[in-house]
Amino acid sequence: MKTLKSLIFLILLLVNFANLSFSQKNGGEGLLFDTLICDLGILEKGSPAECNFSFVNNEDTSIIITNVKASCGCTVPQWPHKPLTPGKKETIKVKYNTSKKGVFLKTIMVYTSFDSKAIILTLKGEVVKGKK
Repeated sequence: MKTLKSLIFLILLLVNFANLSFSQKNGGEGLLFDTLICDLGILEKGSPAECNFSFVNNEDTSIIITNVKASCGCTVPQWPHKPLTPGKKETIKVKYNTSKKGVFLKTIMVYTSFDSKAIILTLKGEVVKGKK
């Protein structure tokens, strides 16, 4: 079992590095994120799990977040729907459903009016058995 956890951790680590290698630093031009990865750490099954991805409009023009898609239904993003004026700071809030035990790595794709290429956010952690 320990070997399996080590293998899963190694795979997640490699996927994370690949994700960082192919994505622009902190979202690149347009929206500039404080971080692209949120590590929720170890969570108890059934506990609340939420992460905020803060960003700023780094352009001279307004930008609209046209869509935000999570990699599965267990991850629910909320984002501002109004145009973001230059220099405007905002947050994408992501909730994760901790009903299943195990290691998780979820991606959130952010699409904007500025660029057709998605910004990839990552949510990771591990859900363990809760206290009795």
